[in-house]
Amino acid sequence: MEIEVRRLDLLDVQELKTLFWECHTAEAKRKHVRGIADLQTSIDGIPEYWEKWIYGIKRFYLSNADDKHLMYGVFCDDRLMCILGWRCDLPAPYDKDWVVVYLKSVPDVDATKEYFPMLWRLMYDKCEKAGLIRIHALYEPHRISKYDAFSKRRSPDIDDKYTYETTLTIPANTTPDVEWVWAMMGRQTHPIDFIVRTGTLKL
Repeated sequence: MEIEVRRLDLLDVQELKTLFWECHTAEAKRKHVRGIADLQTSIDGIPEYWEKWIYGIKRFYLSNADDKHLMYGVFCDDRLMCILGWRCDLPAPYDKDWVVVYLKSVPDVDATKEYFPMLWRLMYDKCEKAGLIRIHALYEPHRISKYDAFSKRRSPDIDDKYTYETTLTIPANTTPDVEWVWAMMGRQTHPIDFIVRTGTLKL
């Protein structure tokens, strides 16, 4: 088994498309089971969402000339297993912050255990070396305990350096007032609640 961690570029679009479809098909099935959305309607919406998403990803994250928008992936035997993207170009008063913009993995593998820790450490290392002190991520409220547990279990040394709090709540089918949060949501409303979780480096 050959593992490779690297920054993604335009040559990885097909691998990204495969991962995107796997993730969003699995998400559509979860929403259907929870009674949130119709399965076929959700799946029918994936192509349009993909086109919007990959347009921005190509423009910003897959250009190695851009050092403010970064996306890394873990490949296992040439299959893209998970990705982690972040941006660190926020305006004041958020100019010491970075935002996790996309974090996805193949649904048939426990990437939380196998692959995410290496990307998570790489992101924190690069951002801290750049002088950034706060991280923001968008979560469904009911999944916070899962991500907190991941951080404490897989990277306790990083987790101990930060204090975490919920800094914004976005009710279902509403638009946030903060532009970069709206961008995190794909510039579209969602039928579920979201929160912004912020971690601040203990100085």
